[in-house]
Amino acid sequence: AGSGIAVSLNNNEYPGTGQRLRPGSVVTVSNLIPNESYVFAIGGYTNDGVCVNGIGETCEEIVTLFPLPIHLLWGYLAEIAFSLRHYNVAKIATNHLCTYFIEKCQAPCNYLGLECSPLQSYQLKLDFLRAVSLGELHHLAESFIIHSRCAEMTLSDSKHNLKAKKALRESQIETQKNRLKICNQLLLGLQVAITAQNPVQIKRIVTEIYNILTCLLNMKLKLPLLQQALIKVYQALHQVPYPLWDSNLRKVASSIAFELTTSSIQSNELEMSRHALLSDIDLPTRHW
Repeated sequence: AGSGIAVSLNNNEYPGTGQRLRPGSVVTVSNLIPNESYVFAIGGYTNDGVCVNGIGETCEEIVTLFPLPIHLLWGYLAEIAFSLRHYNVAKIATNHLCTYFIEKCQAPCNYLGLECSPLQSYQLKLDFLRAVSLGELHHLAESFIIHSRCAEMTLSDSKHNLKAKKALRESQIETQKNRLKICNQLLLGLQVAITAQNPVQIKRIVTEIYNILTCLLNMKLKLPLLQQALIKVYQALHQVPYPLWDSNLRKVASSIAFELTTSSIQSNELEMSRHALLSDIDLPTRHW
Protein backbone atom coordinates (compact mmCIF):
# COMPACT_ATOMS: atom_id res chain seq x y z
CA ALA A 1 0.00 0.00 0.00
CA GLY A 2 1.02 3.61 -0.35
CA SER A 3 2.68 5.54 2.44
CA GLY A 4 0.40 6.48 5.34
CA ILE A 5 -2.17 3.77 4.56
CA ALA A 6 -2.74 0.76 6.80
CA VAL A 7 -2.29 -2.46 4.85
CA SER A 8 -5.37 -4.69 4.55
CA LEU A 9 -6.16 -7.97 2.85
CA ASN A 10 -7.62 -6.04 -0.06
CA ASN A 11 -4.35 -4.28 -0.95
CA ASN A 12 -3.27 -6.65 -3.72
CA GLU A 13 -3.34 -4.39 -6.78
CA TYR A 14 0.41 -4.63 -7.42
CA PRO A 15 1.69 -7.78 -9.14
CA GLY A 16 3.34 -10.00 -6.55
CA THR A 17 1.09 -9.02 -3.65
CA GLY A 18 -1.75 -11.14 -2.29
CA GLN A 19 0.07 -14.40 -2.96
CA ARG A 20 0.09 -17.34 -0.58
CA LEU A 21 3.62 -18.68 -0.30
CA ARG A 22 5.56 -20.87 2.06
CA PRO A 23 7.53 -19.18 4.91
CA GLY A 24 10.93 -17.97 3.73
CA SER A 25 9.89 -17.51 0.11
CA VAL A 26 11.07 -14.42 -1.83
CA VAL A 27 8.33 -12.03 -2.92
CA THR A 28 8.89 -9.76 -5.92
CA VAL A 29 6.54 -6.79 -6.22
CA SER A 30 6.50 -4.98 -9.58
CA ASN A 31 4.95 -1.87 -11.18
CA LEU A 32 6.06 0.31 -8.27
CA ILE A 33 6.69 3.99 -8.97
CA PRO A 34 10.34 5.09 -8.52
CA ASN A 35 11.15 7.42 -5.62
CA GLU A 36 7.82 6.68 -3.91
CA SER A 37 7.24 5.30 -0.39
CA TYR A 38 5.37 2.03 0.20
CA VAL A 39 4.41 -0.11 3.20
CA PHE A 40 3.84 -3.86 3.34
CA ALA A 41 2.40 -6.45 5.70
CA ILE A 42 1.97 -10.22 5.75
CA GLY A 43 -0.58 -12.60 7.22
CA GLY A 44 -0.65 -16.27 8.13
CA TYR A 45 -3.11 -18.76 6.63
CA THR A 46 -4.21 -22.23 7.55
CA ASN A 47 -4.32 -25.11 5.10
CA ASP A 48 -7.99 -24.35 4.64
CA GLY A 49 -7.25 -20.79 3.49
CA VAL A 50 -8.38 -19.06 6.71
CA CYS A 51 -6.37 -15.98 7.76
CA VAL A 52 -5.07 -16.38 11.31
CA ASN A 53 -5.77 -13.31 13.48
CA GLY A 54 -6.00 -11.07 10.43
CA ILE A 55 -3.23 -9.14 8.67
CA GLY A 56 0.04 -8.55 10.51
CA GLU A 57 1.59 -5.23 11.50
CA THR A 58 2.46 -2.74 8.77
CA CYS A 59 6.20 -2.35 8.21
CA GLU A 60 8.10 0.93 8.09
CA GLU A 61 8.10 2.95 4.88
CA ILE A 62 10.27 1.63 2.05
CA VAL A 63 11.38 4.05 -0.67
CA THR A 64 11.82 2.61 -4.17
CA LEU A 65 15.35 3.83 -4.85
CA PHE A 66 18.02 2.17 -6.93
CA PRO A 67 20.80 0.90 -4.62
CA LEU A 68 24.22 2.52 -5.05
CA PRO A 69 26.91 0.28 -6.60
CA ILE A 70 29.23 -1.23 -4.02
CA HIS A 71 32.24 0.25 -5.84
CA LEU A 72 30.77 3.72 -5.50
CA LEU A 73 30.23 3.18 -1.77
CA TRP A 74 33.86 2.09 -1.29
CA GLY A 75 34.95 5.19 -3.17
CA TYR A 76 32.88 7.49 -0.97
CA LEU A 77 34.19 5.76 2.15
CA ALA A 78 37.80 6.15 1.02
CA GLU A 79 37.43 9.85 0.24
CA ILE A 80 35.59 10.68 3.48
CA ALA A 81 37.99 8.64 5.61
CA PHE A 82 41.02 10.29 4.00
CA SER A 83 39.57 13.77 4.50
CA LEU A 84 39.02 12.91 8.19
CA ARG A 85 42.61 11.59 8.44
CA HIS A 86 41.49 8.04 9.10
CA TYR A 87 44.21 6.76 6.82
CA ASN A 88 43.93 3.09 7.80
CA VAL A 89 40.23 3.08 6.92
CA ALA A 90 40.94 4.91 3.67
CA LYS A 91 43.62 2.39 2.74
CA ILE A 92 41.29 -0.56 3.41
CA ALA A 93 38.53 1.05 1.33
CA THR A 94 40.85 1.76 -1.60
CA ASN A 95 42.17 -1.81 -1.47
CA HIS A 96 38.64 -3.18 -1.76
CA LEU A 97 37.84 -0.86 -4.66
CA CYS A 98 41.08 -0.95 -6.63
CA THR A 99 41.74 -4.69 -6.40
CA TYR A 100 38.44 -5.37 -8.17
CA PHE A 101 39.64 -3.51 -11.27
CA ILE A 102 43.29 -4.59 -11.45
CA GLU A 103 45.19 -7.79 -12.09
CA LYS A 104 48.82 -8.80 -11.93
CA CYS A 105 50.93 -8.19 -14.99
CA GLN A 106 54.09 -10.25 -15.28
CA ALA A 107 56.44 -7.81 -17.01
CA PRO A 108 60.11 -8.90 -16.88
CA CYS A 109 62.57 -6.60 -15.13
CA ASN A 110 66.33 -6.91 -15.64
CA TYR A 111 67.40 -3.84 -13.70
CA LEU A 112 66.35 -4.46 -10.09
CA GLY A 113 66.93 -8.19 -9.91
CA LEU A 114 63.21 -8.94 -10.05
CA GLU A 115 61.08 -11.22 -12.17
CA CYS A 116 58.38 -8.55 -12.35
CA SER A 117 58.82 -4.82 -12.82
CA PRO A 118 57.34 -2.84 -9.87
CA LEU A 119 56.33 -0.13 -12.33
CA GLN A 120 54.27 -2.64 -14.30
CA SER A 121 53.23 -5.06 -11.57
CA TYR A 122 49.50 -4.42 -12.08
CA GLN A 123 47.28 -3.57 -15.02
CA LEU A 124 43.63 -2.58 -15.37
CA LYS A 125 40.85 -5.00 -16.24
CA LEU A 126 39.52 -3.12 -19.23
CA ASP A 127 36.38 -5.28 -19.49
CA PHE A 128 35.43 -4.28 -15.95
CA LEU A 129 35.96 -0.58 -16.72
CA ARG A 130 33.51 -0.74 -19.61
CA ALA A 131 30.81 -2.10 -17.31
CA VAL A 132 30.80 0.75 -14.77
CA SER A 133 29.35 4.25 -14.84
CA LEU A 134 31.23 7.50 -15.33
CA GLY A 135 30.75 8.40 -11.66
CA GLU A 136 32.35 5.13 -10.60
CA LEU A 137 35.35 5.88 -12.83
CA HIS A 138 35.84 9.25 -11.15
CA HIS A 139 35.83 7.63 -7.71
CA LEU A 140 38.12 4.85 -8.90
CA ALA A 141 40.71 7.36 -10.13
CA GLU A 142 40.42 9.23 -6.83
CA SER A 143 40.92 5.98 -4.94
CA PHE A 144 44.18 5.34 -6.77
CA ILE A 145 45.37 8.79 -5.68
CA ILE A 146 44.37 8.15 -2.05
CA HIS A 147 45.96 4.69 -2.10
CA SER A 148 49.25 6.10 -3.36
CA ARG A 149 49.24 8.85 -0.74
CA CYS A 150 48.63 6.34 2.05
CA ALA A 151 51.45 4.16 0.71
CA GLU A 152 53.77 7.16 0.55
CA MET A 153 52.96 8.07 4.17
CA THR A 154 53.66 4.50 5.22
CA LEU A 155 56.99 4.63 3.40
CA SER A 156 57.92 7.90 5.09
CA ASP A 157 56.93 6.60 8.53
CA SER A 158 59.00 3.45 8.10
CA LYS A 159 62.06 5.49 7.12
CA HIS A 160 61.58 7.75 10.12
CA ASN A 161 61.30 4.80 12.50
CA LEU A 162 64.40 3.17 11.07
CA LYS A 163 66.43 6.32 11.61
CA ALA A 164 65.07 6.86 15.11
CA LYS A 165 65.93 3.34 16.23
CA LYS A 166 69.24 3.32 14.38
CA ALA A 167 68.33 -0.11 13.07
CA LEU A 168 69.06 -1.56 9.67
CA ARG A 169 68.18 1.03 7.09
CA GLU A 170 66.14 0.26 4.06
CA SER A 171 68.39 -0.15 1.08
CA GLN A 172 68.26 2.24 -1.83
CA ILE A 173 66.99 -0.51 -4.09
CA GLU A 174 64.07 -1.20 -1.74
CA THR A 175 63.22 2.50 -1.72
CA GLN A 176 63.23 2.55 -5.51
CA LYS A 177 60.99 -0.50 -5.70
CA ASN A 178 58.47 1.00 -3.28
CA ARG A 179 58.35 4.26 -5.18
CA LEU A 180 57.90 2.44 -8.45
CA LYS A 181 54.99 0.47 -6.95
CA ILE A 182 53.34 3.73 -5.90
CA CYS A 183 53.95 5.12 -9.38
CA ASN A 184 52.31 2.02 -10.85
CA GLN A 185 49.14 2.77 -8.87
CA LEU A 186 49.17 6.38 -10.01
CA LEU A 187 49.64 5.38 -13.65
CA LEU A 188 46.58 3.14 -13.38
CA GLY A 189 44.66 6.05 -11.89
CA LEU A 190 45.88 8.24 -14.74
CA GLN A 191 44.57 5.74 -17.26
CA VAL A 192 41.18 5.72 -15.53
CA ALA A 193 41.07 9.54 -15.41
CA ILE A 194 41.84 9.71 -19.14
CA THR A 195 39.09 7.18 -19.84
CA ALA A 196 36.66 9.24 -17.77
CA GLN A 197 37.87 12.43 -19.51
CA ASN A 198 38.48 14.17 -16.19
CA PRO A 199 41.18 16.82 -16.82
CA VAL A 200 41.23 17.95 -13.17
CA GLN A 201 42.19 14.46 -12.00
CA ILE A 202 44.67 14.11 -14.85
CA LYS A 203 46.38 17.31 -13.72
CA ARG A 204 46.57 16.13 -10.10
CA ILE A 205 47.84 12.65 -10.96
CA VAL A 206 50.54 13.99 -13.29
CA THR A 207 51.83 16.18 -10.48
CA GLU A 208 51.67 13.28 -8.02
CA ILE A 209 53.67 11.02 -10.35
CA TYR A 210 56.33 13.67 -10.89
CA ASN A 211 56.69 14.22 -7.13
CA ILE A 212 57.05 10.48 -6.53
CA LEU A 213 59.69 10.07 -9.23
CA THR A 214 61.70 13.20 -8.37
CA CYS A 215 64.34 11.36 -6.36
CA LEU A 216 64.72 8.73 -9.08
CA LEU A 217 64.96 11.36 -11.80
CA ASN A 218 67.78 13.08 -9.91
CA MET A 219 69.98 9.99 -10.17
CA LYS A 220 72.91 10.21 -12.56
CA LEU A 221 71.99 6.91 -14.15
CA LYS A 222 68.24 6.90 -14.73
CA LEU A 223 66.35 3.64 -14.71
CA PRO A 224 65.11 2.70 -18.20
CA LEU A 225 61.81 1.80 -16.55
CA LEU A 226 61.11 5.50 -16.03
CA GLN A 227 61.11 6.31 -19.72
CA GLN A 228 57.80 4.60 -20.39
CA ALA A 229 56.22 6.29 -17.36
CA LEU A 230 57.44 9.70 -18.51
CA ILE A 231 55.98 9.13 -21.97
CA LYS A 232 52.55 8.22 -20.55
CA VAL A 233 52.56 11.23 -18.25
CA TYR A 234 53.66 13.61 -20.98
CA GLN A 235 50.98 12.37 -23.36
CA ALA A 236 48.36 12.81 -20.65
CA LEU A 237 49.21 16.51 -20.42
CA HIS A 238 47.58 17.01 -23.82
CA GLN A 239 44.23 16.13 -22.20
CA VAL A 240 44.40 19.13 -19.85
CA PRO A 241 42.69 22.23 -21.36
CA TYR A 242 44.40 25.61 -21.31
CA PRO A 243 42.26 27.19 -18.51
CA LEU A 244 43.52 24.54 -16.06
CA TRP A 245 47.18 25.26 -16.69
CA ASP A 246 48.89 27.20 -13.90
CA SER A 247 52.49 28.01 -13.04
CA ASN A 248 52.97 24.77 -11.10
CA LEU A 249 51.73 22.57 -13.95
CA ARG A 250 53.95 24.46 -16.40
CA LYS A 251 56.97 23.76 -14.22
CA VAL A 252 56.04 20.10 -13.97
CA ALA A 253 55.47 19.81 -17.73
CA SER A 254 58.78 21.49 -18.53
CA SER A 255 60.62 19.28 -16.05
CA ILE A 256 59.03 16.13 -17.49
CA ALA A 257 59.98 17.22 -21.02
CA PHE A 258 63.56 17.81 -19.88
CA GLU A 259 63.79 14.46 -18.08
CA LEU A 260 62.26 12.65 -21.04
CA THR A 261 64.74 14.28 -23.39
CA THR A 262 67.79 13.48 -21.24
CA SER A 263 66.70 9.88 -20.67
CA SER A 264 66.08 9.45 -24.39
CA ILE A 265 69.58 10.72 -25.17
CA GLN A 266 71.06 8.53 -22.44
CA SER A 267 69.34 5.44 -23.87
CA ASN A 268 70.19 6.49 -27.42
CA GLU A 269 66.52 7.01 -28.30
CA LEU A 270 67.06 10.25 -30.21
CA GLU A 271 63.88 9.89 -32.24
CA MET A 272 61.85 9.80 -29.04
CA SER A 273 63.62 12.91 -27.80
CA ARG A 274 62.75 14.73 -31.01
CA HIS A 275 59.06 13.80 -30.66
CA ALA A 276 59.05 15.04 -27.06
CA LEU A 277 60.40 18.43 -28.06
CA LEU A 278 57.99 18.77 -30.97
CA SER A 279 54.97 17.79 -28.87
CA ASP A 280 55.93 20.47 -26.35
CA ILE A 281 54.99 23.09 -28.94
CA ASP A 282 51.29 22.25 -28.60
CA LEU A 283 51.31 22.51 -24.81
CA PRO A 284 50.76 25.82 -23.00
CA THR A 285 54.02 25.45 -21.07
CA ARG A 286 54.79 29.15 -21.57
CA HIS A 287 52.70 32.00 -20.23
CA TRP A 288 53.43 35.27 -22.01
